[in-house]
Amino acid sequence: MLRKEIQNYFSEISEEKGRSRQRGIYKFYCMLGYTIESDSTTQRGLDDILADLRALANVTIVTVVIANQRLGEMRYVAGVSIKFIPSVPGEFRAPEDVKKRILRDVQRLKGVSNIFKVSTSLERVE
Repeated sequence: MLRKEIQNYFSEISEEKGRSRQRGIYKFYCMLGYTIESDSTTQRGLDDILADLRALANVTIVTVVIANQRLGEMRYVAGVSIKFIPSVPGEFRAPEDVKKRILRDVQRLKGVSNIFKVSTSLERVE
């Protein structure tokens, strides 16, 4: 009896293809406002910010979908698509919670001044 109730419970939280929401791959879009930082020897731009973003936990692929646009002196904006996996071994998380954490971490990246036009929905890729 108890076993049947448990199986029914877990079958209700499944999504398409018999996979739970925590085991899929999701994508969202956002615009990044950033500044190019330069000192006497190096310059830090979009490529460096994207490399840092790809290194964040749960993030799998980051693609530039809207090319750089200059806003002012050393200020630019670019549109990115971020694919991520909500759960990794040892942690079980909802996709919405992981998206919030990723956005919070992106805001803290060196060179990122603001994030805007964040897509409200999550697109399931797989």
